[in-house]
Amino acid sequence: MKKASSLIEILVVIIIAGILAVSIQTEELTDIDMVSQEKVVLKKHIEYLQQLNLNQNFYNGADETWYNKTDCLDFDKANGTYTFNNTNRTILNPLDTSEPTFTITLRSTLDLPTNFDRLCFDNLGRPFKDNLLLTNLLDNNINILLQTPSNDYNETITIHSITGFIE
Repeated sequence: MKKASSLIEILVVIIIAGILAVSIQTEELTDIDMVSQEKVVLKKHIEYLQQLNLNQNFYNGADETWYNKTDCLDFDKANGTYTFNNTNRTILNPLDTSEPTFTITLRSTLDLPTNFDRLCFDNLGRPFKDNLLLTNLLDNNINILLQTPSNDYNETITIHSITGFIE
């Protein structure tokens, strides 16, 4: 019975591992991959925002400004960024209470409907285009468009009015 590997066996294993390491090449992301991945991330942030406001249920009929406690996403089309405003508490990282907001910079082009730069959800999951005044309830579906820098490929996130369904 053999109890240890010989020097030749060890060298063969090292050589094979080296050949495999050299032959595995990392693939660079194309613009299409980038837009697809950014769509997934943005959609997840929107779903997280909706779920957060559903679960925390800040509605209080006696408080006329209860809607100021909800979280929103602020979009900056010119800079291609969106900011998660978590103004009243720090849910994102409970160990770091100094940062109640975070901003994501997109590498793809962000295209939004006119006069739409903030997305909020109420305690029922309904989408609003600014604060939660009933006049700001979305009456049409909103399409958030992410495009490659050359505008030859795009991905769309649709937020349905009234129901808040995100696709």
